[in-house]
Amino acid sequence: MPAADRIVTLLDTFFHQGPNGKHKCLVFELLGPTIYFLVKWLSDDGGLDERMEPETMLKITKQLLEAVACLHKSGHQLSKHCFHEPETDKAVKKEDSQIIGQPNLEELIRLDGKPIDPSMPEQLIEAAGWNDWLDEDDEDIRLIDFTQTFAHGNEPAELSQLPGLECPETIFTDSFDYRVNLWRVGYTELPEEWETKWAQMQEEAGREPHTIPRGSDERSVLEQKFHDGIHDPSLRQLLPIIKGLMRFRPSDRMEASSALELLESFY
Repeated sequence: MPAADRIVTLLDTFFHQGPNGKHKCLVFELLGPTIYFLVKWLSDDGGLDERMEPETMLKITKQLLEAVACLHKSGHQLSKHCFHEPETDKAVKKEDSQIIGQPNLEELIRLDGKPIDPSMPEQLIEAAGWNDWLDEDDEDIRLIDFTQTFAHGNEPAELSQLPGLECPETIFTDSFDYRVNLWRVGYTELPEEWETKWAQMQEEAGREPHTIPRGSDERSVLEQKFHDGIHDPSLRQLLPIIKGLMRFRPSDRMEASSALELLESFY
């Protein structure tokens, strides 16, 4: 499958006139749950206490690197990813409950009892939960939600990021570029030019300064967690790729295309 096919397909667009103005609506191909949702569902949070099969993890890694490399080659960066659900034709023939569960509907009513404005929906429909979706071994991934996508050289002033997953250059410097994606796909020694600000941040947070001496053989937190938690030989080969992608300094990070070549050389 070409790398460009890892990007969600836009099927149609239309406009909806609502109480808050005119909205452009996008119609995409049928998609499955996000990878984040599936990982949480398979874990203790979902009550299953399971993990993806190593082959599935490697497949997802390869497809994600293919997609990121494709986007970077085209001059853009990405946002989120989910699984593709290719059984669109079958979905029409099956009952909804067999695919994504029976939808939960609630009639929309005004608290004052007055009629609903014609621009308002008659019902509210809860989003699909995908709680019985078990096709991660067979399906491919798609990149979705390009809300924060930007072209190389046209980076926004700020980047919305999840707490705890911020790219280091958005903390220690005043600029960033497409290589924020490389950090997100995949610890190294903190760059010397960032150490002063790191010490200042720890002091402002009321913490004791902590540094790793340069040239130290001390294993990083990432390497230690990887060593303790990953025992499958096929997955342990991912460590040099993760380390290459998660370099603090953007210019030191491995390109997605190089990471993909390294991954393919293992298998």
